[in-house]
Amino acid sequence: MSGQVGLGGPPGDQITLLLNSSYPGPQGPPSDAEMANEVNAHARAQVTTEEGFRDLRTGITGTASPAVLDALSAVVGVSRMYFEPDAAVAAQVYEGLQLLAAAKKGAVSRVRARGLGSQGLSPKAMALVNELVAELEEKEADAAE
Repeated sequence: MSGQVGLGGPPGDQITLLLNSSYPGPQGPPSDAEMANEVNAHARAQVTTEEGFRDLRTGITGTASPAVLDALSAVVGVSRMYFEPDAAVAAQVYEGLQLLAAAKKGAVSRVRARGLGSQGLSPKAMALVNELVAELEEKEADAAE
């Protein structure tokens, strides 16, 4: 890991850190098979195997499908961003800062119409933007009366 705990390192480093710190006793962390079963149970589908989880945990595989990462983050109790590379986290933070700046300038409606960045906002983020725009428009209407 690049000297930081949590965000930004390879998923294997993150998983190992989480499991070792979450299960410090003599029993130790769950086996790869147990973790794969928990991830699959949370995903309500067969999204990984014992070997697939082991490969991810040990760094043989450098990434996993969104379904695996979503379920794994829920199982271990961390945000999905915990497993994202630094660049992806930085891009999401940057988009959030752009949104805040646009809100302060009254330009949120334009942001809502086009999204942010080359990939745009996720549907969840766009829902939040829409709620924010509605709230801001309501406050502006109340202030104008």
